[in-house]
Amino acid sequence: MCAGLPSRLDIRDGLQYQCIGCATCIDACDDVMEKMGYEKGLVHTTHNILNGGEQRVLRPRVLIYSCILLLLISGLLYSIITRVPLELGVIHDRNKLYSETYDGMIENIYTLKLINKSQRDHGFRLTVTSIEGISLASDRKIFPVAGSEAMATAVRLRADPYLLPSASVSVDFRMQAIDDENLYISEDAKFLDPFRK
Repeated sequence: MCAGLPSRLDIRDGLQYQCIGCATCIDACDDVMEKMGYEKGLVHTTHNILNGGEQRVLRPRVLIYSCILLLLISGLLYSIITRVPLELGVIHDRNKLYSETYDGMIENIYTLKLINKSQRDHGFRLTVTSIEGISLASDRKIFPVAGSEAMATAVRLRADPYLLPSASVSVDFRMQAIDDENLYISEDAKFLDPFRK
């Protein structure tokens, strides 16, 4: 009898939940087979081999698992190669959605949070893209951020209310590294005009 020694399982009963996968039954069975004068390797031999067949390495299951593993590795490599080591958050000021300047312009205030996930220090230039009439009112447009550090700042956008087509206009904030034109990130936000219906 070939039995798993730690849990005393009879491997002839097939797979059992008590099995801990220690493989002691293989050694025990080989010892018994050797004492009885039979060929060793009974436990890890498949029914196909016992019936005179050949052991196939490239089985359908192996091919399917290989394809799935290849797809996962390809996806991981693609995400690493195309990873942008930046994160930009744009939060519209909730306490004051808008303000009106003395010359009749509408201003919106935003809080920008930029995280530099790279190990190098960079200076970032802020640009704003939107419809004609919306411009960056803040004087500061260059923001130095150290490697693996975060920066938060408040910026103001100003617009002529007569040039705005609706009460909510899309605005694109873009942070681009001064020393690397390929290092940039963009985030959308809304410019609110309270006088538009």
